[in-house]
Amino acid sequence: MKIILDEKSFCIRPVGRLDASSSNELDLFFKDLTGKGQDLIIDLSECPYVSSAGIRILLQVHKKLQSNRNQLFISGTVLEVFRVFEIAGLHNVLRFETSIESALAAIRLGRNDISGPMEIIAGTHQVMYHPTEIGLITGQYYNTSAVLSYKELGFSLGFGWLSGLTSSGRDCSDFFATLGTCCAFLPLHSHSDPDFRLISDPGKTRIQVCEALSFGHRPAGAIKMNTPGMLKFSDLNSISDSLREETFLADSLILLMVANQAKNEPSLSLVLKNNKVLADMVKENKMAFFEKKLAENTGKNDYIGITFQLADLDLRGHDTPIPDFIRRNLDFENIQSVKPFNTGMFLVNPVTWLFPAGKFTDGRT
Repeated sequence: MKIILDEKSFCIRPVGRLDASSSNELDLFFKDLTGKGQDLIIDLSECPYVSSAGIRILLQVHKKLQSNRNQLFISGTVLEVFRVFEIAGLHNVLRFETSIESALAAIRLGRNDISGPMEIIAGTHQVMYHPTEIGLITGQYYNTSAVLSYKELGFSLGFGWLSGLTSSGRDCSDFFATLGTCCAFLPLHSHSDPDFRLISDPGKTRIQVCEALSFGHRPAGAIKMNTPGMLKFSDLNSISDSLREETFLADSLILLMVANQAKNEPSLSLVLKNNKVLADMVKENKMAFFEKKLAENTGKNDYIGITFQLADLDLRGHDTPIPDFIRRNLDFENIQSVKPFNTGMFLVNPVTWLFPAGKFTDGRT
């Protein structure tokens, strides 16, 4: 077995089988680290087998860390290995995370004691960040033509076609945003009008996609104002950046869903910050439509996204499940128009949901 140690993140990654012979070597690594007052991560993504001896070592480390008020995080466990822990009833004892990134995010949450609401100063206003149990997620990217369901896309931004299936030779003609049971389309060419579609079954209804970034189905938390008032979007941007640095990861991408209760122009927007992290990510994955969109917005708008202009915004019970909130506010009678997001808008008593992604995987695999 080969053991890789990342001293910066206190992460140990064994490569190979964790059995009676190799567990002693792993134990030595842990003994050097458990006394340093740090949470530890063991990444099992390249470990296809764990014996009872290996489990015993992990339990010993878990107990020693707990005695010092620290925690062991186990990330990337393959299904066959996780079943071993599950059969032994240890999946409820040890802390499992899907990836190193989500483990690091959980450690950040613990260090900042964000088990409940956290107060943040935004300009002259005070707002509260209310976290959920979701934490950092792994997003998905699509960089080739695909027919995807609304359920697969979840909350996403991308490029495709309003009309659904079309000939393979047609260029992408629309920038879109999906919100579970609703999709808004902004044409890339002036000869078409913005439009939207509402669907009843996200698992069965599909659209043609050229490129997309999906951020899952549930937010990691919501930002709300302590007292009624007006907030500049630049202040909300600062809050988002602060949460990225302190609560999530500095290189994470955060999709925002912003509910604006402006009396004459209530709206709901889905937006993504146009920054170097996003630019590098889309360039690395050869997402040409996103690259062009970001280049067009550089210097004009720090965010790309789509806004639903509404007749009314019902924020009562906004702590209820997101699908219920979307269905209540996005219907044929309430949606007045669809337009590009504008960072110059003022937000009245806004509620903002955050969908943070620590990394992206290829959605086709």
